[in-house]
Amino acid sequence: MDRWLAVAGLLMLSACAGGPAPSVPLAERQIALLEMPGDPDWLVAGFGSMWVKRDDGNVVRIDPTSHELLATVDADITNPGLCQGIGSDETSIWACSGPDIVRIDPATNEVVDVVQAHKIYVQGRLVSAAGRVWILNGENGDRLVGVDGATLEAGDPIALDAACYDLAVGAGAVWAACPSSNLVLRIDPVSATVTARIEVESPYMVTVGADAAWAATPTGIARIDLDDHGVRSVAMESAPGGEAGIWADASSVWVRTADVFLIRVDVATLQIIEIITDPERGAGDVVGLDGSLWASDFINGRVVHLRVQAP
Repeated sequence: MDRWLAVAGLLMLSACAGGPAPSVPLAERQIALLEMPGDPDWLVAGFGSMWVKRDDGNVVRIDPTSHELLATVDADITNPGLCQGIGSDETSIWACSGPDIVRIDPATNEVVDVVQAHKIYVQGRLVSAAGRVWILNGENGDRLVGVDGATLEAGDPIALDAACYDLAVGAGAVWAACPSSNLVLRIDPVSATVTARIEVESPYMVTVGADAAWAATPTGIARIDLDDHGVRSVAMESAPGGEAGIWADASSVWVRTADVFLIRVDVATLQIIEIITDPERGAGDVVGLDGSLWASDFINGRVVHLRVQAP
């Protein structure tokens, strides 16, 4: 049975509570900057590489050490035009072609399968759990469907009873951010049931760390406890909004924004501890790989590899 949860222990915090967070120019953390055509947007790490979904329909594979472009894969093979979405499972990279999802073999860098999954346009992260790749479909993302990574067969849709936008995987669950419904959902991928409905103000995106899930909201980010699902919020002057990226590692949550590039939040104190700035304003994604960060900027056509600490 679904558990309906109210917001517990809402606590508004900001950098002001501990003094202004230090501002660091992006150039001081930059390992490499790759100029890239085609509006690079969503990112995923896998098979020893960083993969970039460009808005022109291509998926680009980058060597994270040499920064060489290893392959450009035309993923938009069935429905030419802009589509959002990239992810990985144990054997493949997954991307989109219109409402279809496509499977890319990392051994050959070629599209080898197409699944008519009827994915909603806005879902940018294709996530995997319990042997399935999970996508949002239905009316405004109100259904969750798992596609078997081996047979490519879609399972029965899970009714979410909410209009959802983004997915994440962690703590044995699939998590859905549902902004117009003011909910983050926790779904058991094995039993195919919604196990928690957590009230969060307009959550655009969600990611999962060691002891919490984190959602990007219009005013900052929200921390969702993995045990009791209590919610605490971190207020930000430069809030992530609908074109943000969010990524959690062991000690920090990294929030990608168009205004200041990256905001770093300490997971223990919920304080904003660092703001990485860049004069070239542009939105995009952020993910971690091998102790460093990768960020995209689809406005200015860039992918940036950066250190989490000063050299």
